[in-house]
Amino acid sequence: MDCLYTSVNRRNLALDNAKLILVFLVVLGHLVEPVLSYFQSPLYINVLYGWIYLFHMPAFVIVSGYLAGKSTSRDFVRSILVPLFSFTVLYELLNYILFGSLSNYLFMLMPYWLLWYLFSLYIWRSVVMRYPEPMLLLRVSLCVSLLFGFLGVFGSFFGLARTVYFFPFFVFGYALAIGRFSRFSLCSSSRWFYVFTFLSIVVFAFSYYALSSLLSVVCKPGVAYYDFSFARLVSLLYGTKGYWHLGVGVFDALLIKVMVYLFSFLLAYSFLKAVVAKSCFFSAWGKNTLYVFLWHGLVVKFLSSIGLFHGLLGINSGLALVFAFVFAVFLTWQLSKDRVAHFTEECIFTPVYVLVSSLRRRISSA
Repeated sequence: MDCLYTSVNRRNLALDNAKLILVFLVVLGHLVEPVLSYFQSPLYINVLYGWIYLFHMPAFVIVSGYLAGKSTSRDFVRSILVPLFSFTVLYELLNYILFGSLSNYLFMLMPYWLLWYLFSLYIWRSVVMRYPEPMLLLRVSLCVSLLFGFLGVFGSFFGLARTVYFFPFFVFGYALAIGRFSRFSLCSSSRWFYVFTFLSIVVFAFSYYALSSLLSVVCKPGVAYYDFSFARLVSLLYGTKGYWHLGVGVFDALLIKVMVYLFSFLLAYSFLKAVVAKSCFFSAWGKNTLYVFLWHGLVVKFLSSIGLFHGLLGINSGLALVFAFVFAVFLTWQLSKDRVAHFTEECIFTPVYVLVSSLRRRISSA
């Protein structure tokens, strides 16, 4: 059994592989997302979407926590806030071009769509820098997240609900990086691939059975299944709604959230353990996952606005899914190229950082 992090090269290779696969799942999830509200959307697409979101963001956040534990940089303005500000402007500009107005995200004081991750990352890294004891932070963050479900009305404000919900995963990754977990490690093993596969099959089977049963009871013919039931599950996986939103008893909802946390952790951890530190054809793409994450949303928003996904789904659901998969691979490949990274850094991030630094100096000297 080879440890993923016994050397710098092997550590970086394993992390690049994991990040690339995870950001591909982000792209795939966002390509699938527009068809969920279509009344002809088949149940298996809903189940696939739920499986992706059950583990891929928790795993992504664990990796982010691990990298934060290994990093010595505290220049969060350059690494987090500048990309957040820059792409907020770009997404709002696209929204205005497509729909003639600024987005509801801006009016509701929320990070624009997928940019919640950067805002949350800034909060997470700031907290662990100020309170670096991960074991205490892990306990407190779990308790706060479970209690936060009783205050779901505040969840949309600045994307606070997602920040709280995913923080335990970030702390876990941070604790791994600084060696605070003796029983856990990110050492690759083929056995963990089988664990991940088994858990995925269990989740698929249970979700399909449970959701199909709910479909026959709740939904009416010709009405989007997503609007009635799956939206509740999605909000649970996002951590964006309170317990009352699930339509069950409050303490039943609390128990469901605990179970979702458990399966999310098991799937995310087993996935990261299963990623091997071997050079693959896509390994070189993994170093530029930030740019894939930031840019792909602009493409997805545009394609969704012209009704491409609904049109494909109206023709054939299998065709829509195949297109989403192939296009996700293509988009991940293209946006991970060095020229995209260079353009983003030199033409967007650097000018914005210079402007922000200049403003900070003027304010501090005033």
